[in-house]
Amino acid sequence: MARLDDEELRIAVEAAEADVAVATLNRDANKVTIEQRLPALINSAKAEATLADMELTRVTKLVQQNAISRSEADTARTRVSTTRASLATAEADLAQAQAQQLALEAQVAQSEHRLSEAKRNLRNAILHSPFPGQVSEVHVVPGTYVKEGDPIVTVQMMDPMSIEFEVTSRDSRRYRRGDMLSVRVTDGNGEIRSLSGMVNHVDSVADPAARTFTVSLHVRNEFDDVRVPASESNEPIAWTEQIAPLNIGPIITNDQRLLVEIDSVHKIGGENFVWKVTNRQWGTPSLASNRVLTVEKVPVRITSDIIPFLGKWKFVAIEFADPNSKIDMDRDLITSRLFFKPTASPDTKSSPDHPESSPTLETWKGNRVMVAEQRWLLRSGDVAQVSLMPSEPHDGYYVPMKAVREERDERFIHVVEMIEGQSTAKRINVEIV
Repeated sequence: MARLDDEELRIAVEAAEADVAVATLNRDANKVTIEQRLPALINSAKAEATLADMELTRVTKLVQQNAISRSEADTARTRVSTTRASLATAEADLAQAQAQQLALEAQVAQSEHRLSEAKRNLRNAILHSPFPGQVSEVHVVPGTYVKEGDPIVTVQMMDPMSIEFEVTSRDSRRYRRGDMLSVRVTDGNGEIRSLSGMVNHVDSVADPAARTFTVSLHVRNEFDDVRVPASESNEPIAWTEQIAPLNIGPIITNDQRLLVEIDSVHKIGGENFVWKVTNRQWGTPSLASNRVLTVEKVPVRITSDIIPFLGKWKFVAIEFADPNSKIDMDRDLITSRLFFKPTASPDTKSSPDHPESSPTLETWKGNRVMVAEQRWLLRSGDVAQVSLMPSEPHDGYYVPMKAVREERDERFIHVVEMIEGQSTAKRINVEIV
């Protein structure tokens, strides 16, 4: 539906990836210290301590024999103490490195968590609807600054749709969840379409003003397709997403250049063309019966690089290759990208062996174009006809529910009668059937 400016988010992801790399290297370096360097130091210290103990034993015997001086014996004892202290220091360093390894593992986990959060924020820069629907309202335009919680667009669920209608107290008891009713609605071509609706809910409390109960239906919606008028030509009709005027240069670049969307320029046979609409102009009201556009191919030259606009549209400046082309810059319209919907060959039915095919602009010889628009048959606020469950007919009269008054468990209406030339209201008791 929308895309946020993700430059800062991408930078945050790159920074988080660098933090993960640094934390991983620190952890691996400390692991090498634990598994290789410190064990080697401990083994060396143990060897030195063993050698010092052996030397002290030998010196002690020599002292007893008065073969060496006491200072040499003191040196041997000092060496034993020193080697044992070195061994204890190496073992303490190993314990410290092992404890530090746990902290480094935690740092790696934290940096990976920050990286996951940064990637999630980057993914969230693209806004998706949680359900298939249609944008009913746009709250901001491209380039607007928003903060967390600000509305961007309002999405209306279009399938299924909920239809509500009011019934009397007696009729409300005829409907149960799961009952199927027929719904009729008029499509864009003026034809009556019939849909099926399933009863989803019947209110348990009446409207205090009308004394009626609301019944809710769920109806699977359908698309209101545009009817393509028949033509004597066998050439297929082309489709476009939109048509646009030529005089939008002042809006985009504040100059008089002819700017068109890049998708409006078609490259055919090494040349660039736009398709000019010949039966509709800006400023002239169009008729509902004139929705088929006739177009002609006009050669153009692109005279600029791509000009981005509001982060959504891409324009290019053009000039017409033929100076004698009859172009009204203020009123003429051009199509956007032309495309063709798949159609089966006239002589061959569509099948796995003969799939549907579409022409290309290079081979297309037609001049009829229609604006493609996907519209739903049922929309929020539409009025539809619901065929109620049939029941036995009752004798009597149909009157508005608001005309029926109730007082002390009696229902009555007021009938106006003419008595001696004057209008007089007469109260008549009635029974609702």
